[in-house]
Amino acid sequence: MAKQVEDAQEQVFILSGILVFADKVIDNEDSKEMREWIMMTKVSKLFEEEKIEYGRKVAAEVSEKAAKATKEAVEKATRENEIGIVKRMLSNGISLEQVKAVVTILTEEEVKDLQKEVKRQNNND
Repeated sequence: MAKQVEDAQEQVFILSGILVFADKVIDNEDSKEMREWIMMTKVSKLFEEEKIEYGRKVAAEVSEKAAKATKEAVEKATRENEIGIVKRMLSNGISLEQVKAVVTILTEEEVKDLQKEVKRQNNND
């Protein structure tokens, strides 16, 4: 929060006060970070803020890519699951019309192709 104060002298004063007051209750990592911030020049503070912003941007991009990959994996698994269900239904003699009534992902053409595949497998067995 002190990093958002515009006046550099006020910022140093606030951070110094926090360090003195909280020396016994904050961990070494936070204390070290505050000391480093106080000692930075304005230019190095700008670089530090840019690094943090860049890190956030990269993290957001990675998160977005992971979400997309997860969505694609779920869609693929759902499709494969429906194909398996349709094949079992057709193998058990359920009519094409009944199968099409419950299908949510596959097209009518795909269901017909699966019916042909099931018939071929049954003829080979």
